[in-house]
Amino acid sequence: MTHEPSAAAPGSACTDALAARLDRLERELVETRGKLTRLRRASVAAIAAAALPSLGLLAAAALPGTAETVRTQRLEIVDVQGRVTMLATSSLDGGHVDFWNARGMNSVRVGATASGGDVTIWDREGKPAAGLFAGTDGGSLELSAGTDDVMARVGASREGGTIALQNGVGKVGFAAQAGSAGGASGVFDGLCRPMAELAVNEFGGHLGIADRGGRGIAKVQGTPRGGAIELLDSDGRIAIGAGADVGGGSLTLTGSDGKPLLTAGPLTERGGGLVAVRNEAGNTVVQLTSVEDGGGRVAVGLPDGNAAAVLQALGGDGSILSLLGAGKRLATLSANAAGGRFEIANPAETETIVAGVDAASGAGAFSLRGEKGQELVRIGVDERGAAGVVTSFSRDGNERKSYGPR
Repeated sequence: MTHEPSAAAPGSACTDALAARLDRLERELVETRGKLTRLRRASVAAIAAAALPSLGLLAAAALPGTAETVRTQRLEIVDVQGRVTMLATSSLDGGHVDFWNARGMNSVRVGATASGGDVTIWDREGKPAAGLFAGTDGGSLELSAGTDDVMARVGASREGGTIALQNGVGKVGFAAQAGSAGGASGVFDGLCRPMAELAVNEFGGHLGIADRGGRGIAKVQGTPRGGAIELLDSDGRIAIGAGADVGGGSLTLTGSDGKPLLTAGPLTERGGGLVAVRNEAGNTVVQLTSVEDGGGRVAVGLPDGNAAAVLQALGGDGSILSLLGAGKRLATLSANAAGGRFEIANPAETETIVAGVDAASGAGAFSLRGEKGQELVRIGVDERGAAGVVTSFSRDGNERKSYGPR
């Protein structure tokens, strides 16, 4: 901003008015202190020389008995060329002081307002450069760079402090604030769309990340018992979720409908893990777990969620595979240190066919059984293990006949 200096110059009406003011002060001093002669000499000398461009120098040059106060509604300080370099004025809001540089540019203004005070600084081109203002709820600092747009703003209120940084086209690029609940900050793209957010929530911290369209795609935040990570799709639905609490960590993958398709986490608080795969209906069709003896268990389910096959480690020296139908175990294949065993059961889960290793001879054995599990036919070897033997039993098991080579 520029301020046209007053037409007054040394020896002009401005100087005459000041001289008249000093004459009146002299008369008052004559009446009160009787030192008119000394005051007139000092005052006339100051005016004639025009060497006292500020009120401070007038006060410094004043001799004992000079008035300590000069009252006026407008005070101009001029340079040797008569150009105003400082102007002090008064308004309804209070006092104002402006400063001009050697180029006649209004570069600084200090003033009082209804809210407090403010300081404004302009650059060499007369564009706003900085401002310090008092508001009804706190103060603020504004910085500009040769334009009317504020590039940086720092503020304070009863709630806390704020910071805002803008780009060259007036869009906010970074903002931060502090409040009673904690702090929060955000990073924005060139169109003022939020790209990242860091804040405090009721359970701890919160970090949010958005895609180039400004849609949130990732979150990291505190939870009541730990932390959580969420990755979102373009529609804002959670696609991947991970969490941690006192029981351990967990992972969930969801489909386009928002339903979980895979979950992984601790089996119990005592230990062990679990992985479950679900179909589009939400039924578990594959499940991997650990068992109490430290082994593993794999279950494959039907579309309705009922188990179709279960493979499980046994104790540490064997395993068992169970095939199920309608929720019932109908076929079993097992193995341990003694050998392998295969069983087929009826719908009542009664074994009707058994094949395996004879514990006594170590040879193979095959057994056909009735609907209640009673053995009717056995195929094996003789006691010496030298020949095969087929043995048939009566329904009550009291009679049997054996067939083999003689």
